[in-house]
Amino acid sequence: MKSLLMTSLLEMVKNVDLRKVDKSLLPAGKVESGEKVVGVLPDHLRRFYIAVLTMNRDVKATCEKVHARFQSQQDAGVKPSQLTAEEKKLLYEHAVQHEWIDQVSQLFWLEVTNEFPELVMPGFGKGLRQGWQVVSWNPIHEATRSLITTLEDFLKS
Repeated sequence: MKSLLMTSLLEMVKNVDLRKVDKSLLPAGKVESGEKVVGVLPDHLRRFYIAVLTMNRDVKATCEKVHARFQSQQDAGVKPSQLTAEEKKLLYEHAVQHEWIDQVSQLFWLEVTNEFPELVMPGFGKGLRQGWQVVSWNPIHEATRSLITTLEDFLKS
């Protein structure tokens, strides 16, 4: 019997050692104009974030192989009904991986919102920046600022 996906996720999160994280997985963007820092991500959510990115990277690596394998069969005119039971199982499992990544990403942001309730504002964006800073922004303000800048540039010319 397979283990629950959630059990695997929790085990992955537990095993993340924040002292040994690949630097390419850390949030790298700087806080930008219009973004409000609402706090710093706590360690348990940092581990969750790293686990999600690691899972994403692993699925992406698998994805390239799976898609290449089945693309050549599709190009050769092989119909889904002609796939072996093993090939169908591989495709189904891969489809579940894609769905799981989407769900885990949503779960991560739900947990961040639980930690920082001010992020629950509908229509506001949220993100992570350097130093694990959690930010929010209002996309309407950004669009308005961009429109004003464009109009100012237009009037100057």
